[in-house]
Amino acid sequence: MADWSDPGWHALARRWIDDRLDHLGLTAADDVRQVHLTDGSTVLLVPTTSGDLYFKAAAQGLQHEAAVHTLLSAAGSTCCRTAWRSCWRNWARARG
Repeated sequence: MADWSDPGWHALARRWIDDRLDHLGLTAADDVRQVHLTDGSTVLLVPTTSGDLYFKAAAQGLQHEAAVHTLLSAAGSTCCRTAWRSCWRNWARARG
């Protein structure tokens, strides 16, 4: 299980977020904040100049969450419009 509060984990996640923002042509507008924390997952709020985005990381055993977010988004759900995801790290980020 990941230590979602570890500064090293946050640095790794932030590098990945910044890379994806650059790829999408977006710019961070403020500091990234951790807005949800459990043993199984965490959610980071990523304010951008184009609106808020949410980055989610899930622990082993919860890999299905990225796929669920993608399916809900494809079905038109407004609860999680997925901007991008990485199955390799099982990280998902959705527009707020």
